[in-house]
Amino acid sequence: MTQMAPFSSCLSVSTASVRGRDHLRLARNNQDAAAAYVGNDLLVAVVADGCSAGASSEVGARFAAAWLSRWVPRLVRAEEPARVWIDGVSRALLAALSSMACALSPSRDDLPMVVHDFLLFSFLAVVVERERTVVFGAGDGIYAVDGESVVLDPGPQNAPAYISYALLDDPIDARFAVRERAMLHREIATRDVRSVLVATDGVVELLDARGAEDELRDGTRRADLAQFEHARYARNPSLLQKRLTVLGDSGALFRDDTTIALVLRKENG
Repeated sequence: MTQMAPFSSCLSVSTASVRGRDHLRLARNNQDAAAAYVGNDLLVAVVADGCSAGASSEVGARFAAAWLSRWVPRLVRAEEPARVWIDGVSRALLAALSSMACALSPSRDDLPMVVHDFLLFSFLAVVVERERTVVFGAGDGIYAVDGESVVLDPGPQNAPAYISYALLDDPIDARFAVRERAMLHREIATRDVRSVLVATDGVVELLDARGAEDELRDGTRRADLAQFEHARYARNPSLLQKRLTVLGDSGALFRDDTTIALVLRKENG
């Protein structure tokens, strides 16, 4: 039997995050988060974007990123369709968020405030298995496979359907009641993938000002993020944070917090 190389020798994963101009000006925390896991046969990379309207939405974002990076490896089933285990991940994440919300709510009346202040966030995750690569998430953000990028629609009035709204008895909008789970965005054979990037919506500002984006039939948009496909990021993952910091320091980019998780196939992989 052929011994397959562990993912750590075939793939690199790196994360980077910068605080947006608005939060820097207001002396607010970066409300984004990122986390990653690399095992022998599975890789997970996650970004999460806390709602700016929440007092401390980074709490939920950081919890979710860390939780997903730890629990998705246990909940993925290679023999199951991706939509099945994504539903399982959604239910388990909501259960964990419910426990946190209840612990912070002495009475049931406190729950809406707790959810609004701490637990409103979007997330995007990429799961790489031996046979398939899956991108899924809840809310808005951007993902790219081999440089072909898609900007997810945040919904009317830039108000994503945050998964944590499912914790409330009376959702703000009826559409939240039927979107209580993460959505499958892309599934592709791993052998056909060179790079996968997931990012919070702050990275939209990297779009080519000359109009490199075009409207797709489903309302999403394409963006050019191919600059991050370069092999140097696989050879030295720390360069991603340096590059994002340089872009942010230019002063012309990243009004919003911006976070990227990047998975690249190594040159020998």
